[in-house]
Amino acid sequence: MGARGPVLAVIVLLAGSHPRAAADEIVTVRGRVKDATSGLPVAGAEVAAGETRGVTDAAGSFALSLARGRWTVSFRAPGYLEETRRVTIAEETLPPLDIALVPKARFFERVEVKATPAPPAEPGALPVTPDRVLTVAGGLDNIFHVIQTLPGVVATDELGSRISVRGGLPDENLTIMDGVEIHNRFDFSPGGFGVSHGDRLSSLLVVENRDGGAKKVLSGSSALSITDANVILEGKLPVRKGSWLLTTRRTYYDLVAERFVDAQLPAFNDVQLRVAWEPKDGQKLSLTGVRSREDGNGEFTGDVPDESGNFLLGVRNDLVSAAFQARVGAGVSRTTLAWYGNTSVFDAAARFRPDTRRSNTAQPVEVPLASISLQLHHDIRDFSGRQEVSLPIGSKHTLDTGFDVHRLRAGITYLFEGDRNPSAANGSSVRGGAGVPDILDRANRYVRGGAWLEDRFRLTDALTVVPGLRLDASGMNDGAVLSPRLSATVGLGRSTRLRAAGGLYTQSPGYEKLIVSDYLVDQVDLDFEHARRAWRRITSASTAWSWDGWRRRREGRSASPVTTFRPRCSRRSPPSPWSRARRPTTAGDSRTASTCT
Repeated sequence: MGARGPVLAVIVLLAGSHPRAAADEIVTVRGRVKDATSGLPVAGAEVAAGETRGVTDAAGSFALSLARGRWTVSFRAPGYLEETRRVTIAEETLPPLDIALVPKARFFERVEVKATPAPPAEPGALPVTPDRVLTVAGGLDNIFHVIQTLPGVVATDELGSRISVRGGLPDENLTIMDGVEIHNRFDFSPGGFGVSHGDRLSSLLVVENRDGGAKKVLSGSSALSITDANVILEGKLPVRKGSWLLTTRRTYYDLVAERFVDAQLPAFNDVQLRVAWEPKDGQKLSLTGVRSREDGNGEFTGDVPDESGNFLLGVRNDLVSAAFQARVGAGVSRTTLAWYGNTSVFDAAARFRPDTRRSNTAQPVEVPLASISLQLHHDIRDFSGRQEVSLPIGSKHTLDTGFDVHRLRAGITYLFEGDRNPSAANGSSVRGGAGVPDILDRANRYVRGGAWLEDRFRLTDALTVVPGLRLDASGMNDGAVLSPRLSATVGLGRSTRLRAAGGLYTQSPGYEKLIVSDYLVDQVDLDFEHARRAWRRITSASTAWSWDGWRRRREGRSASPVTTFRPRCSRRSPPSPWSRARRPTTAGDSRTASTCT
């Protein structure tokens, strides 16, 4: 018994001291994760060290319990580049870690849906989320219909996608998809946008497509609206962190209605393919291809025998682009190369009685029918490159800089044949002007581009000032414009932001801008000053009030008659890939105006 006593005492001593020894080896690592550009906390970020994982709270704070030694701690969040830190735990206490996550791009490529929406970083921008496209009244599952419900946005026609933003013309709106400029009629900025985009006056529409799902080899979905149907297929690539996404749409109402109506109703179809690959952490390569077609024709008859008319319209869009973004030190670089082609055609032909008639007056004399035909073609080819760099400097400054270059071939072909008065004013255009010529066939090849520098200066947690400077140059008129811009955002609480913006906005001449205009030619310089003030307050998840004010001053814009351009004349009709409009036969005394001087 005496010998067993010391042994039991040693065993009890060891058993009692083991938990304390284990506790001494565990150290709690604490810290905070924030956005590198705005300084705001990043909630829901994943923090991992080996098999130990955690998630940041609403304030961006985290805590991990780790044993002493060397650890590699990784930080991940949707829309941000992954960050890693090497931590050596030798003491019982460790200073808090301050982690800054850099956004993958200026505009996030993922949409994060939250139950309680946070106020936008810049209240001058109106983000349009996918769920809003599906639920907004009158949207019909169409992004352009939803945009028309935003304040200050008005559609210029019922069937097209031309919009007027706060009194501006349709050609003053800039559309960007995945960093590529689109010359055709979803953050939406109705004016006052920064210096990273230029050569437009009224608004900026940015569309960022998401990547395909990388969890399954193949998945898909489909949807059916009142007018069209779409199919989405996606999956992962056999390479590391790779995915693909294929989407297609097609109207079906025209296929049904054409069984009862002798006309080809307006219709569209499009196919889009996107491939994304991350060869290394912090690097991403994206390839995008788009093909879309719009077409339609129609016929009508008058109350006089042999009076008739028909029209044909069609639009083709093709896009191929490649984008590479990578982390460079603490900053982000994005390079985009793209080729874009757009062709639009409008052909019309008609036979009608040209004299003035009254229903209560007899018509003893038979008046010959007049004949007219019209062809209007726009053609654009744009090879472009864009380089963007975002670099945090300290804790209060983020420097954004870059440049874009466009090598353009843009032209217009116009042919008018038939009975008319060529000297009559062009009353069909909102711009007015002299009579249009019989034949106009012009095309220009030129280079235009711009460079910018912007500093997002966070003075305090509530006040951010963004001064910027942009230089635009165009080979169309060999002109260059330096545009200063300034905006400031003040936080007036958790749910209120006050933003003011002003500066010089310019638009160079070019036929590529006339594709969404209702006038024929307007090749003059444009200067635009647009000061804008806005505040927005969100009081709940479903209610919001906003007020916007703006002041515009136009300089140097005028309607230029097309006769000043000395168009190149031709005796033949311009080529038309969809030319199915039937030319009317010439009546007895009709004249075909096919000459030009």
